[in-house]
Amino acid sequence: MVDCPCCKGDGIQIMTVVGDAPRPGTYLVSCWFCKGAKRVSQAEADALARVCDEHLRRVLEILQPKWVVGIGEFATRRARLAAEGLPLQFAQILHPSPASPLANRDWAGQATAQLRAQKIWV
Repeated sequence: MVDCPCCKGDGIQIMTVVGDAPRPGTYLVSCWFCKGAKRVSQAEADALARVCDEHLRRVLEILQPKWVVGIGEFATRRARLAAEGLPLQFAQILHPSPASPLANRDWAGQATAQLRAQKIWV
């Protein structure tokens, strides 16, 4: 964990489904938005996002999952961008943010229900 006053320390979660096995992974951590208490420039943030996108794409090319599940809207959007042109299916589940009243009510149960509703998990 990075000791930084402006960071939450959480990651952008991406889950791939390879065969029947879900494999979680982290796209990037929110701390890249700042250096200590100083925010990074948009150019620095964009450059890091490109590196993260390239890494995620390479991981997807190696694992060749059937599904990519974004945990939250931002993760889903970044995964779609990184995997453009790859033969993948995408889904999204609720992000377990402490700031979300909805996510604070049985997140695991809700995420499981969302995966089942999207026919990813039976």
